[in-house]
Order: sequence, then structure tokens, then C-alpha cells
Amino acid sequence: FPYTGANGQSNREGTGNMTSRSARAILVSIAASSLAVFSSCGGGGSGDRDEQVTLAGVVEKGPFVLGSSVVISPLDHRFNPTGEAYHTQTTSDLGTFRVDFRYLGAVALEGNGYYYNELSGALSQSQLTLRAYHEITAGGDQEAYINIVTHLSAGRIRDLIEDGTGFGEARDRAELELRTALGLGPTGFDPGCSGIEMNVLGGQSLCNAYLLAVSSVLLQAASQRGGPLDAALQELANGIAIDLADDGALVETTAAAVHEAEAAVDPEAIMQMLSDRLG
Repeated sequence: FPYTGANGQSNREGTGNMTSRSARAILVSIAASSLAVFSSCGGGGSGDRDEQVTLAGVVEKGPFVLGSSVVISPLDHRFNPTGEAYHTQTTSDLGTFRVDFRYLGAVALEGNGYYYNELSGALSQSQLTLRAYHEITAGGDQEAYINIVTHLSAGRIRDLIEDGTGFGEARDRAELELRTALGLGPTGFDPGCSGIEMNVLGGQSLCNAYLLAVSSVLLQAASQRGGPLDAALQELANGIAIDLADDGALVETTAAAVHEAEAAVDPEAIMQMLSDRLG
């Protein structure tokens, strides 16, 4: 994806050799271009209240709009909610949020709101809910990003943890299975970071480019289902998350729909509209 940054300059310097623009080469195209920027996690919660935590991040499909709700819920050692919840809101149309609390251990994050539609360049007509799991191991300032990758892998992470897998291992395995199931990009593709670290607006990295690719392709797949787009997207995202939860694999019809959507995505148009939105 070529990208025009906040300074209005286009960044098209390649990081690899792009050999194809076929349906399954969208990630190769992304990897071959730099992203300019506008603006980084075993087990359940410890219940430790002695550490002050400042958790900042972004909620994005495209970015959620100003005033979208964000909830952080501590989880116990069995990965069940403790009953506590820390509420905040996004503070900009970039989906940024920040919340202070005292807790060490696993937390569930949830964002709900209207979002920027990468395909149309407009805002959504209905609200979307995205979820994530994160593990807070120390106090102080830290970051966590709620996005489509964290949402799609959340059910599988929980299922693996309930089977006794540690948090970090469960997250890594769930996201590997997600990448394999979606099949976006070259065989064996690894963005090099976890979903909770991915941020479309966060910097020049293959991680963030991969997130934009997944977000765009799923939105395209939802649009091809027909009916209200935002409802179709929520249904598709939830359905994939549930389908992956038990065995880390997708049914063939869903995988085929994702691959068909990949072929229809126009990376250059997406990047130009995103640049226009943020610039």
C-alpha cells in the first residue's frame, strides 16, 4: 500500500520485490510499500491492586469515532470476569483512549462505536463491537490496541486458556491459526507482532499493514453478503471468531468468501481515502 502521510508526502519506497498483483498477493503488495504514520503479553488475573496502570491505545476497524465506548474488565485466574470494569471513551476520531486503574493480570477489552469505512471513505451507519484480551504484567504506562485481529482471535484464545494453555502461548497459537485460516498473503506469512500491538495509524511496519489488509478484506467480504453492511460485518466477524474458537479452522465457505473478497480489494484506493480522511 502506498501511503500519503500527514505532511502530504507520498511514501512509496519498497521493502521487498512485488512480483504479482493477483488475488492472493495483497499482502505482497503491502509488504512492498511503506506505511507513513499519523500519530506497542500466561494465565489469568493476579488480582494485584498495588500497581498503578495507565493503559492507552486505539480502537479501530477503521478508527472508531470520538466518544466511542471502551471497557476494560479484569479477569480471574480462570479467565472469568471479576465483576469490576473500567469505563472510558475514545478521545479523538483516531479511536484513541486512555484509562487509569490498579490491576495486574489478564483483562478483556471491548470497544463499541461508529467507525471509518475503508472501502467507502465514509463513516459507518451503525455501531460495531470489537473485543480483545490482554495481559498486564507490570504497572506504569503501556499500550493495547483493539482491532479486527484481536476480535477474530479472542474466542480461540479463551478456549485454549480454558484447556490449560498459558496466556502468551494461547495468544500466539490463536493468531497463527487465524493467519493460516484467512490465508491472506504468502504461505507462512508472519507479521512479527501480536494483534494487540497492531495499529493501522501506528507506524511503518508490516504488522500494521497486515491489520489494514485484514480489516479491508473482511469489510469487502461483508459487503458481498448483501443487506446492511455494518450488521453483515458484525455477523461475519463474530461468526469467524466463533468458528475458530474450538479448533482454529474455518469452514470452507467462509474461507472461500474471504479469498473472493481479497481479489476485489483495491489497495491504492483504500490508502488514498484513508489519507484524505486523516490528512
